Amino acid sequence: MKASMIVAAMGLAMSAGAAHAQGCGAGEVFPTRQSIGGLSGGTGFALAAGDFDGDGRTDIVTVGTGDASLSFGAGVGAFEPVVLVDFGSLSALDVAVADLDGDGFDDFVAAEPTGRVSVVRSNGDRTFAMPETYAFFDRTEHVLLADVDGDGNLDMVVGDQDNPGSNNVMAYRLGNGDGTFGGRVTRPLPGFVRDLASADANTDGFADVVVANDLGATVFLGGLSGLTESVTLLGRQARGVALADATGDGVVDAIVSTNDPDMGGVVQIGVLAGDGVGGFAAPVYSGGRQPTLLAAADIDGDGDIDVADISGDTAIWINDGTGLFAPTVLGGRSSRQDVLLADLDNDGDPDLANTGSSANDYWLNQCVAFPPVITRQPPTSVVVDAGTTARISIEAGLGTPPLAYQWRRNGAALVNGGAYSGVDTEELTIQATSEQTDVYDVVVSNASGSATSAPVVLAVRDACVADLDGDGLLTLFDFLAFQNAFDAGCP
Repeated sequence: MKASMIVAAMGLAMSAGAAHAQGCGAGEVFPTRQSIGGLSGGTGFALAAGDFDGDGRTDIVTVGTGDASLSFGAGVGAFEPVVLVDFGSLSALDVAVADLDGDGFDDFVAAEPTGRVSVVRSNGDRTFAMPETYAFFDRTEHVLLADVDGDGNLDMVVGDQDNPGSNNVMAYRLGNGDGTFGGRVTRPLPGFVRDLASADANTDGFADVVVANDLGATVFLGGLSGLTESVTLLGRQARGVALADATGDGVVDAIVSTNDPDMGGVVQIGVLAGDGVGGFAAPVYSGGRQPTLLAAADIDGDGDIDVADISGDTAIWINDGTGLFAPTVLGGRSSRQDVLLADLDNDGDPDLANTGSSANDYWLNQCVAFPPVITRQPPTSVVVDAGTTARISIEAGLGTPPLAYQWRRNGAALVNGGAYSGVDTEELTIQATSEQTDVYDVVVSNASGSATSAPVVLAVRDACVADLDGDGLLTLFDFLAFQNAFDAGCP
């Protein structure tokens, strides 16, 4: 029942953040708890963040007992009154958010204890289409969206029970890219599902899935045919899981909450270091609290992945840079059910929210300034014809505003004018001639540091010299044009 935002800054030069707000104590990140309306007369079991109306502000969807609750962002960390969405179910246990149909508005999927998932697509005007439901098994408790087969469409992955108490399964349906999904595929699990997380653990371009369950953490590797391979780690109960680079080596690790018998059977946070090819090492534990569900992101702006958890109340675990964590309890209401890290006030850093009985709570990250993080790198190469326009773009999804952009050619700063425009934006535009064939990158900076994108090789092809009539095609007319020129004695 976790919707976590995972930020792994890989291959980027970053500098540490610095305090930027008054009234923050030493080492403090989240100074004040605030509240958002929760479910009307019900208990929130899960929440997730997205932009359902396309206004660029972060919204929150909460599911639990009763209708789904939508809290639309009003800017600077405030939210408008709750809007309830009837998706035809009495309750839901988990929710995941993404733009499933490519219309620019986020949609959500809700896992229901009746063994089905409802897909609710946004109309973009704060209304939603009638839900489409997909049957799974007997008790669908967890759901995530990830592209497990690498076709560019998000797929639906669930944790379920087939014949309660006897057969535990992970199941998925491949997405069609229009908000609909294909047939159900099932993979067995050794124990009851507690949590799901997804990332590309072996860097092959396919999303992989780790399932926390009563007998360990089971890893499924994505591929062209979906999720096919699996191995179970730990051999003991895993309650929550997140995937991120906790050890700072540029490789995705598994972060789990688990009870290790060698540590007295007390629930701890364990980091299973990834090897970059889909394997994970034995866990290294951090203690001091008994967490359940986890969310992971760089909370304090130092470039290391930190963790937020719920265990009745809420806490953050700050990474020392090696994958060892120390918890700080934020307190707040008891009986919390889910935790979320997302940029709720659109200032470029992760804030924290949770849900449970009566209302949602949230803390804005106001004590740390974050250096930029490039969340979408440019392609490694761009090939265009001479006389056309080349566009190279990135996305800097994190970093305390304002952000400054400087595109470079072979390390030298470009200026607007002539062949180049947008040299100080996320997208560089080049009016291409053979003279522009070269290596380009961009430096994104703010008061706290900078990040440099991966280099892009731009190759500009000269126009086809045999296309004598200039129509972009080689045809008989080009031959006739050549013959006429030849007959006329044209050199």
